[in-house]
Amino acid sequence: MKRLAVFAVAAVLAASAFAQNASWIGNSYITTKIDGATDATWYDAGATGQQAGAFLGKDLGTISSLVLGGQIQSYGDQDGANNPAFLNYDIDNGAATQIQLDWFQYENNNNWFQGEGSVPVANYADGESHDLKVYFSKPSGDGTIYETNDPHDYVATFKAESASAVPEPATMSLLGLGALAMVLRRKLRK
Repeated sequence: MKRLAVFAVAAVLAASAFAQNASWIGNSYITTKIDGATDATWYDAGATGQQAGAFLGKDLGTISSLVLGGQIQSYGDQDGANNPAFLNYDIDNGAATQIQLDWFQYENNNNWFQGEGSVPVANYADGESHDLKVYFSKPSGDGTIYETNDPHDYVATFKAESASAVPEPATMSLLGLGALAMVLRRKLRK
């Protein structure tokens, strides 16, 4: 009898712990802001196609800067605000980098997470095409769970160009005035 009571208590505790862990993540979107854009372009990852076209196979073109972001839902995680999700990316099968997706709402038994971060595309300014691979992850009591293009990542391509510094008009005006002052000074000395 004592063993049965201990087993029952252990089962209840395990069930309550399991209920608080994320058992599913999905409905994911990937966002990009290219070359200083203020509005993000949304792409479906594991979502249903309601917001934008697919990220998988997308050619982002020739870019000099990239802000990569994402949005994802989780189900079964009662403490979403203290248990963030992550967007993970790598370029050309390099080391994976995580961008934290912070909790922003709980709705219909789902936690929603969103975030963004800069990707150092200038490091790849060699005129070649590069693969940008993206997947989502979330810690859970059952281990980390993933949202991928099973069994692969969501992959887009890009070419990087170095961001060349273009002086602003005010800077050019000051440089012009400085040159003019030097010429006038030289003429006044003669």
